[in-house]
Amino acid sequence: MPAMPANPPRAVCAADPSAERAADPSAERAADPCVERAATMPASLAAALTVTDLVFLAYWGAASLAALGLIALPASLLFAGYHEPRVLAWNWSFLPLDIAFSLTGLAAVRAGRRARPIWRPLALISLLLTMVAGGMAVSYWALLGEFDPGWFLPNLALLVWPAPFLLGLVRGLARG
Repeated sequence: MPAMPANPPRAVCAADPSAERAADPSAERAADPCVERAATMPASLAAALTVTDLVFLAYWGAASLAALGLIALPASLLFAGYHEPRVLAWNWSFLPLDIAFSLTGLAAVRAGRRARPIWRPLALISLLLTMVAGGMAVSYWALLGEFDPGWFLPNLALLVWPAPFLLGLVRGLARG
């Protein structure tokens, strides 16, 4: 008698499951484990990603308009050392990271709404990048001894809020 494999093969999700369900969408959807698994993006994760990502896109939009001299930002909203070239360069160094987590987060939400399994890895990437951005900023401000609540706490939140969702996603992916 041949030995059973230690890990049975996992279901392979089709690249476009909707094409396979064209004949009878309701019957196939119920039997497709990929669709069932994909359709479970928690509403709280979708909301957290959407809010965070839209706020960051708005932040970078405003920062860009200010850099172009099209708007003036109130001094009360600026972080310590805002007008120092090195500090300003440090802030702009976050642009690619912030845009990456924002776009992958919004793509994850969109995929989740459409019950596409790709939402999980997209959300995982977005959550990790969000935590990295928050952790880098918190480290910077902590090293300088700058604990302005207006900048420190939002960045601390970016470091912390993704953790439970990330843990849940990793556990779910580990289960297959």
